[in-house]
Amino acid sequence: MRHATTALLLVTSVTSWPMGTSSVLPKPPPRCQALSAATLTGGATGTTAAELVGAGNAKLFDAATLKVLDSLAALGQTHLFADWPSPGSDDAGKKRLGEQLAKTSAAYAGGLAAYVTKARALLEASARGDNPLDGWAPSVPDGEALDFGSEAWLAAEAAGSKEVGQCAFVLVAGGLGERLGYSRIKVELPTETATGTRYLEYYVKSLLALERASKSGPLPLAIMV
Repeated sequence: MRHATTALLLVTSVTSWPMGTSSVLPKPPPRCQALSAATLTGGATGTTAAELVGAGNAKLFDAATLKVLDSLAALGQTHLFADWPSPGSDDAGKKRLGEQLAKTSAAYAGGLAAYVTKARALLEASARGDNPLDGWAPSVPDGEALDFGSEAWLAAEAAGSKEVGQCAFVLVAGGLGERLGYSRIKVELPTETATGTRYLEYYVKSLLALERASKSGPLPLAIMV
C-alpha cells in the first residue's frame, strides 16, 4: 500500500440517535421503557471535583481542567473520581486523566457536559419510545443514471476531478466482522481473492488515484472507529 500524501485522521463516533418505534425496527424492549429517574439523571449532585478527590489532588489541575471536572461531578459522573489515591501517589496518572477529559471536552461542541446532557435526553426519548422519524415518509430522490464510459459519465468525471480537492473523505470502519465469521476489523477483509487486496488498502489507493487525476494535493481521510 502506498502511504504518501493522503492525510489520515482517526475519529471516534460520540453521538447516536435512537430509531425508537421506527416502522422498520422493533419497538424498544420493556427494559428500555422502565428506566428509573436515577438512571436518566445520572445521580446529579452539587458536589465539586475538589470535594470528591480532596484539595491536595485538586491542586494538580489548572483552572480550565478543574472547570471540566467540576461540570462532570455536578452531572453525577462521580465514578471518575472514586477511590483516588492520596496526593503524591500516581499523580502522573491523575494528570493524564484530567488532560484527556479536558481535551475531549474541548473537542466536543458544548463540552462533555453537553455530551452527557444530550445522552440523557436520548435515553429519555428511547424510554418513552419516541420515534425521530415520525412524520417522515421514504421517497426515491431525483437523480441521473450514468452509463459507465458514456459521454455523460466522462463529463461528470472531469467535472468531479476539478472539485475533488475541496472534499474530505470519511470511512466508517464498522467494527469487527463477527457476523461475517471474521474476528478482526471488517476493513481488513480482502476485496477479492486474486491479489488479496484488503478493503482499506483498496479505498486508500482509490483516493491516491483521485489525487493524481485531480492534481489537487493530499485528500483528507478520516476513519471513524
